[in-house]
Order: sequence, then C-alpha cells, then structure tokens
Amino acid sequence: MPHVVRDFEMRLVKAYIHSQTAMKKILVSLLTRGKLHEEKVLRQEYFKTESRTISEKRVFDTTKEVKIVVVNPTPLRRLEVVDLHVSSELFSLSSPLRSKVETQIQNSFVLEGQSFKTASFEIDIPAFGIEVLTMSPDERRKTDNKSNGASEGNNETFVLENMHFKAEFSKETGMIKRVISNDGKVTELVTEFHSFYTTKGGAYIMDADSGDVPFSTHQRYVTITTGPLTSEVKVSSRGFVYRVRLYNTTGISGHGIHVSLELNMPALGMKNKDVVMLVRTNIESGRGFYTDQNNFNFIGRKTRKIISEAYYPITGQMVVEDSFKRLNIHTKQPHGVSSLDGAIEIMLDRHTFRDDGRGLGQGVYDNVKVNSDFIFHIEYKQAPFQPQENRYTYPTEDAVLMNEFLQNPLVMYEQVNDITRLVTKVHPLKSVQFPCDTRIVKFRDIYKDDLTYNSTSLVLHRRSLHCGFVKKNSQCQITNKVLTVKDLFPKLKVKLTETSLSMVFEKRQMSLYDDIRPPRDELRTFKINL
Repeated sequence: MPHVVRDFEMRLVKAYIHSQTAMKKILVSLLTRGKLHEEKVLRQEYFKTESRTISEKRVFDTTKEVKIVVVNPTPLRRLEVVDLHVSSELFSLSSPLRSKVETQIQNSFVLEGQSFKTASFEIDIPAFGIEVLTMSPDERRKTDNKSNGASEGNNETFVLENMHFKAEFSKETGMIKRVISNDGKVTELVTEFHSFYTTKGGAYIMDADSGDVPFSTHQRYVTITTGPLTSEVKVSSRGFVYRVRLYNTTGISGHGIHVSLELNMPALGMKNKDVVMLVRTNIESGRGFYTDQNNFNFIGRKTRKIISEAYYPITGQMVVEDSFKRLNIHTKQPHGVSSLDGAIEIMLDRHTFRDDGRGLGQGVYDNVKVNSDFIFHIEYKQAPFQPQENRYTYPTEDAVLMNEFLQNPLVMYEQVNDITRLVTKVHPLKSVQFPCDTRIVKFRDIYKDDLTYNSTSLVLHRRSLHCGFVKKNSQCQITNKVLTVKDLFPKLKVKLTETSLSMVFEKRQMSLYDDIRPPRDELRTFKINL
C-alpha cells in the first residue's frame, strides 16, 4: 500500500505541473491577443520543491520592474486584500490604469536563507478578470504605515479590530477568545488545542486510550502585527504555527476571522496521538450540528458517545446555530469534525502504528508538515427562530461567497520575459452581473477524434440559499432577472442547444435570449457551436 500512495502523490504533482503549464499558455494567449502561446513568459507565484512538500510562495524582486498578473478564477467580482512576498519595502505598485495602489508592509521573515517582507494590497477585479500590476523600485517610499494598533482589552486580553468587529485574544496564549460585532453582540470563540493518546485506533477507527490533554509544544512566541489593511496575531514554536488575520475591507472577506495552522507532528516527536483544535462557543446548539455534502447543502448530525461515531467528514464547511446566530467554519482542506453544546472539535492530524483491518493495510505513520486554513464566519438572524429542520439546512448567500473565495483564491503570476508586451487587463464578463446562487461548473471546448474543434460545453449549477440571516456582502445579488448567453457573449453569433449532462442526448434548440438559469439545486448543460 505505501508504494500506491507514493505513486498517487507523484501523479498529483505531475497533474499540477501540467495544469500550470496549460494555465500559463492560456493567459499568455489572452494577454498577447493570440500572438503568443509560450508558457515560459510567466512563472506562478506558488511552487513545490517535491511531491511531499507544501507549496511555497516566491519572493518578488523589488530592485527591478516586475509585471504581476492577477487572475480571478470565479464568475464573481472580487474585492479583497491579497499578499505578496517581496525582497524589500522600497517599491511602488500601480494598477492597469497606472494609478498607485496603496500597500501595507509587514514584518521581515527568513525562508531558506532569503529574507523577505509581506506586502498587502486591496484589489477589485471583475468576474474571470485578468489584470497586470506593475511593481517598480521606489527608494523614496515611506515605510511607516498608518496603523490601527492593538488595543488593551483588560488585564488578560488584547484587541484587534477592523471596520466590522473586534476580536479579543488571550495575552497568555495568543489564542482568540471572543468576537464583538459593531452593535455589541458577543460570540465566544475560545480556541484551544488538545491531543489524545491512542493505541487502539487505526486509519479508519478512532479510539482514544484516555481523555484529551492540552496540546503542548516548546516555548511559544506571540507576534502582533497591525495596519490599515490587515491585522494579525501569530503564535509560533517548533513544529506549530497558529495565525489569525483580520482584513479591513468592505469585501466579504472582511467579515471573517481567517485562521491558518501549521502542524509538524514528526518535528514534535508525536507518536500514537491525535491532535485536535477545540473551539468553545456560547451558541446553544445542543448535540446537533451540520456538515456539508461535498460542499453543497448541509446534512444534520448528532454527536454520539462513542468517539469513533462522533466524527463526521467535511470537505468545505460546517455549521452550528441557535435561535439568534450561526457560526460557519469554512475550511480549505477536508477534516473530521464533531460538536457538542456549541463546542466544535476539528481533527488536524493523526499518528498511529496500528492497522485497524479496514483496508489500508498499515497504520498512519508517514506524517509530514500539514497546513490547515479556516474562516470563522458569524452570521446573525434577522429575527430569532430555532433551526426549522434537524435533518438538513442551507448555506446563506454570504457563506457561499466566503467559501467560494476560500476554495478559489486569486492566482498570481510573474512575467519573466520583459520583451513580450502584455495588455494590461482582460475583463470578459465586466458587463455581466452573475447571480450569487449560480455557478459555472464547466466551460470547455469539446474536440473530435482527429483533435479538431467540435463544440463548447457549458454546465451551470444553481444552489438553494437560506434567507433568514442579515446579509453583509454587496459583491453580487440574487435577482429574478434572466441570464442569457447573449448577456455572457454579446458579440458572438452562436448556436445554442440544451443537452443531457453527458452531452449525449440533445433536449432542445434554444435562442440566445432564452433564460439559461437552472432550477434550484439542479444542473443544466448546453452545447455551444460557433
């Protein structure tokens, strides 16, 4: 079995490399208006040194002019704060319209002997948009950012805040404790880390030998960074990093508490142990909570007494709620979760030598450093009401948007060929307001056996949303306005046919002015012939 897993890792890395090559060719073709299709013009921001390492960010050289290509992979407008690793703070950043982009410079870091700083800036980019930013050396740049600062909460806490809420942290541990909205509503989010010692469980069966104990590492260092765009608390020690970020933006990301974790069990010498993150809240949810079904709708769960039956999988989101509010925990990586009386337990990593006889054929002992990314997202109900259905529920419009942007972050590339001239922006859907509840599942060309073009496949999906919560986002709307192919591609003259999902059977011929929105919780497939 280990060689099968290793082979799968290598195949994933090859697939990742091939997808990056295809993306760069497509971007170069669009940015040169079809004159060039060479992927070597661009270099992606993230890179992997080998199959088992975590992707790392490149450091942009600020001693020369650099073109940075920013890509929005979603059919929705994005207004959010993004980060770059830069070699120094002596640079200026300009937009495609040559206007200056305000940046916030954060603390210095050292990675493999190379020092760098983190530059944050806000970008507003339309659906499927591509924009080219210019980073230029600037020796006159002022390095002192106007800072919001961290304020004192009381003798035991300190406070970070943005334009939407305040977050209190423990002075002793650096962990978040509670969130206070601008209208004074308090939500407890006491975060702790625990470990279980286990010799009875295996890859599929979880069975702790004893109760959980606080997860302890070596000496921890708490770093607080504040600024006009982002504020951050970082708790670090050998083998463990806990980071909480607040974004000061009117975009939907400003309404979330962004938590990222690094856990390296081998570096800590942890064996036959499970490590969990425990979040204690004041949400009176009882034994019930909800987990996502492949990141679509939610299915109701109940916590059971047996540990192996208490955990449920999530691929992108879980929910606990009471009569007044809901806590969404969005995750970028799949996890196992459990909940009891508003307390949420998330499995981060496991190590066991025992094979539980359920098919893996070995224990789980090939651990490496893992990253976990979460967003804690609190929503308040328009009027008090209990969850109407214990078996299922629906995400809200804000939650769908938050999760969509977490799963599909803005992608950045660096132009490494200064000779090639790129257009400064490509906005294919700038004039189209795509509905919040509708997504493009697939949009790709279909080829014949001889590799000549046949048609284009367009698959849309429409979600059901919960409407009983206070809406915060202004980046998209849900309206009864029809969505047509003519709206998407006003200059193209095409033939439109609705087909089955497999595109084997044709259902009917359609006009370019017909509504192509699917019914709620349904898919619709269309074949487009140029």
